[in-house]
Amino acid sequence: MLKCVIIDDEKFAISVLTHHIEKTDYLQLVGSATNALEGLEIIKKHDADLVFLDVRMPELTGIELLSLIPQRCKVILTTAHAEYAIDGFENEVVDYLLKPISLSRFLKACFKVNSIILQSGSPIIKDQDYIFVKSGTKGKLIKIYPSQVFFLESFKNFVKIYLEENCILVAGNLKDFEAVFIKPIFIRVHRSYIVSIPKIKIIEQGLAIFHPDLKPVPIGDSYKEEFYNLIDRNIFR
Repeated sequence: MLKCVIIDDEKFAISVLTHHIEKTDYLQLVGSATNALEGLEIIKKHDADLVFLDVRMPELTGIELLSLIPQRCKVILTTAHAEYAIDGFENEVVDYLLKPISLSRFLKACFKVNSIILQSGSPIIKDQDYIFVKSGTKGKLIKIYPSQVFFLESFKNFVKIYLEENCILVAGNLKDFEAVFIKPIFIRVHRSYIVSIPKIKIIEQGLAIFHPDLKPVPIGDSYKEEFYNLIDRNIFR
């Protein structure tokens, strides 16, 4: 999940962005503020990944705040004034959103953030994020790092989790795991499979191919459009 912060002196603007974040399954709102310094404290407290930052605010403007925000935190400017876009890009913000902010434009900006994070080698699911799953042995729990997962396969009343070194069989169904293995890192490509996008090496003839030791995963017809829309943003042309 991307941990997000909203900084805007207009409560209505905060409510709009909050609504958009709640509609986006890989974003988590950890706090909001109506002034820059309060917002900066929230960013540091939660080690935020992304901040939606208003430009015009009293005391300290969004542009002035940029130099104080930790470098790893990505910034999307929100403003009613297009002329501030130049200032933002000079300060290496990812994107700017003109108010009123539509959901479609919001999602486009967030996908841009995701692309930058993926290309930098720092996926949204960090190494310290893990889950414990129940194995076939009664009372035994196994720690799994989602960043090490290639894909998940439905198998009768179980799920096979294919990792870098082995495969784990756990009780449950794919629906149970969709809340943990989420877009844009993971995506369901078939009624029987959820795959990790960064782990895919080749896509051809309707198959996602990982490496020679793992079987290819079929991309189901009803899942193709969403899958290709997601990876289209990272296709070099």
